[in-house]
Amino acid sequence: MQTDSSISLSPGPLRAFVASQVSSGGYSASSDYIHALLDAQRRCQAEDELETLLLEGINSGPLIEVNDEYWAEKHRQIAAHRKATSTE
Repeated sequence: MQTDSSISLSPGPLRAFVASQVSSGGYSASSDYIHALLDAQRRCQAEDELETLLLEGINSGPLIEVNDEYWAEKHRQIAAHRKATSTE
């Protein structure tokens, strides 16, 4: 179940900044601007996590060439595994 959250900005520079971003950025309300910020942060975090996983993969061992023969062998291994574990 999704619930709404409220964020209050006291009058001052931060509130003025949000208001200027809303008017200049084509947002209909400050909540739309905050939503866009949170969505951008979520995407940025996901990109950082992906980069971490990619670097872990790169650093996990020697590089191998992935070509048609590599994939053909993987398909053979999967087929053999399925045949060996089949309950038929």
